[in-house]
Amino acid sequence: MEVNGKDLIAQSLTLYEMSTRPDDFAHLVDLNYQNARLILFISSDKNTVLKPIDREFTKKVKKEIKGLPVNAEITGIAKLMMVVNDLVVREQALSLLVSLLLIWILTTLMFRSGMVGFFNTIPLLVSQLINFGIMGFLGIHVEIVTMVTTSVAIGVGVDYAIHYIHNFRWQLAKGFNYDEAMRESIREAGSPIILNALTVGLGFLVLVFSSFRGVSNMGFLIGLTMFTTSIGALTILPVIFITAKPKSLKKSAEVIKNEVGKI
Repeated sequence: MEVNGKDLIAQSLTLYEMSTRPDDFAHLVDLNYQNARLILFISSDKNTVLKPIDREFTKKVKKEIKGLPVNAEITGIAKLMMVVNDLVVREQALSLLVSLLLIWILTTLMFRSGMVGFFNTIPLLVSQLINFGIMGFLGIHVEIVTMVTTSVAIGVGVDYAIHYIHNFRWQLAKGFNYDEAMRESIREAGSPIILNALTVGLGFLVLVFSSFRGVSNMGFLIGLTMFTTSIGALTILPVIFITAKPKSLKKSAEVIKNEVGKI
């Protein structure tokens, strides 16, 4: 009697299942023994590790099964982590852009000038660039928790730019030139901005002592944003104003004169 290969394999598998635990093959094949599973363990969830492995492994699999009536797919937790990480990074960038756009729209309506609204976004953008640089230096990953902190920090940190620009406009409306308005604005708005940044920033920095790393990173990043946005509002904006002397601020000051009258 001649037994073909498929029947021989089926009988061997049946005998093995009868002599040991039935679930021994659960992680190797499906229930119908039609699809095989090859499991690889990776000791990292970083995209910098997963992507090269996925790329090389996909290339290798395609080469090995080329011309064969076989189909192979890469799946599992590692593949899922790659997709999630890419999605988080993409959503992080989109969240940052949307937040800055909304702030520009609201401050434009507030100050009645698109250019003045743009000035409000500059310290926020610089502070986020500093934050991402520090995150990379300290090895803090861009994840769901840190993604939320960007929008929260921007929403809280925009107050400093608004406070300084509003005070600067008032000084121009009083008749000061740009250099004098800069000094007066620093004198009147500087202390409140620094005190507010210290109060809010230190309040968030308390979360650094949390045993949950996500909450700890969130507190650190929001606290850092409070300091960078406040310093940015008191350094970057004055430099721009006294260097470029934007006419939009002068026009905005004229609006104050027309609405309030004699100051």
